[in-house]
Amino acid sequence: QVLFGVEQNEPDRSVDPFSDWKNTVVDVGHMSLLQLSLRTLDGVEKAKRDIELENRRFQSLDMGTKPAEELAECRALYSPSALAMRRQNAKRDAAWKQRSWGQTDRALERTSEVQSAFEHYGVAPLRKATTAKHLRKAFEAVQVQSPLHHDREWQKEHKRLEKEAKAEELRLAEESRNAASALRPWHGNANWPPPTRAAA
Repeated sequence: QVLFGVEQNEPDRSVDPFSDWKNTVVDVGHMSLLQLSLRTLDGVEKAKRDIELENRRFQSLDMGTKPAEELAECRALYSPSALAMRRQNAKRDAAWKQRSWGQTDRALERTSEVQSAFEHYGVAPLRKATTAKHLRKAFEAVQVQSPLHHDREWQKEHKRLEKEAKAEELRLAEESRNAASALRPWHGNANWPPPTRAAA
């Protein structure tokens, strides 16, 4: 039985340590027995002894059961020089793919059109890891610059000004009526004005 297997969250050395810690951190309630034991010094010592025991068992028992052809093949494929050559070939293949598997003229033209469209509206191009929040912001930025949006805003502003003008007109009419009522004290009084006496 293998003591150490491939963990679910392997460290990613291509990112910064903080992002690596966020990706590999595990809640205590979801830790395995090995992860829980490594939190203490006694657990680390026990894991070290188990690794040494597993190595001795592999060298004394498992190595003897494998045929000589398989051992020679593993030695040839996984020697330091073979591993270095494999890494060099991988880099060479990656460089060749980058040169040979480039975008076609049609794809480049399409990419240029998309880039020019984003630049026209002043919006940054979407990234690969685009979320719904980024899409909403991009849509709102494009919508603000559209003629239909300007027409809607003009209509809203026009309605607001009309409403304010009507309210101001009603207010002035009410003030005019109140001023007229103040100048006519007999308004609503049947005994006003008093009867005038005939001239002598």
